[in-house]
Amino acid sequence: MNTSLQKTILKWIIGIHLGLVLTAIIIPVFQKLFKPKKKEIITFVSFNEGSIPNPVAEIQPVEVESLPEPKPAPAPKPKPVPKPKPKPKPKPVVRQNKRVTRTTPKPTPVAPPRKQITASDIQKALGSTGGTIDPNGAYFNTVMQRMYGVWQVPVGAPMGLSALGSITVLANGSVSNRQLIRSSGDTAFDQSVQKALNTVNRLPAPPAELANRPITITFEPQ
Repeated sequence: MNTSLQKTILKWIIGIHLGLVLTAIIIPVFQKLFKPKKKEIITFVSFNEGSIPNPVAEIQPVEVESLPEPKPAPAPKPKPVPKPKPKPKPKPVVRQNKRVTRTTPKPTPVAPPRKQITASDIQKALGSTGGTIDPNGAYFNTVMQRMYGVWQVPVGAPMGLSALGSITVLANGSVSNRQLIRSSGDTAFDQSVQKALNTVNRLPAPPAELANRPITITFEPQ
């Protein structure tokens, strides 16, 4: 190869490298020189008379706790299946001579109604006879008739029961101090006696000897 040609090629190579290096250096310089400047923004703040705006407090970041994941709802329990009710057993059948008979319950005996007490029964119970009548005895007889007239003996009360009641009759015939002084031992019987004592509110005026004095009355069915 000719020596002059080699030198020419070498110069071209060196020139190309120098051009690349200069280009890499000059281009950034031109970019800085011709880069447009940012516009400055001027904000005008108006102040009131003698007031200075409060500085805005810095907002502190708030840490938000992560919520736990909700637990899955438990599966509903299956409803229990009701057990079938057992069928009632048939009544026993008694066989006699190839005939079928069924046992039936016997009816409960009902107590017969008690006889209503009348004034004549009271007279017999008191044992009053003809002749002169004592005023106190006659008045006591009147009290017994009134009490037995309103007394309702409980149905089914056992025979032989008796109770004692007491009242006080004032001079004007008003009845007070009603009380049961001896129980019969049967609650229903005692309640009927107390009800009879409470029902009679007024009696004829008593004799002077019996006024304001307790009068005892025996309650027993006849």
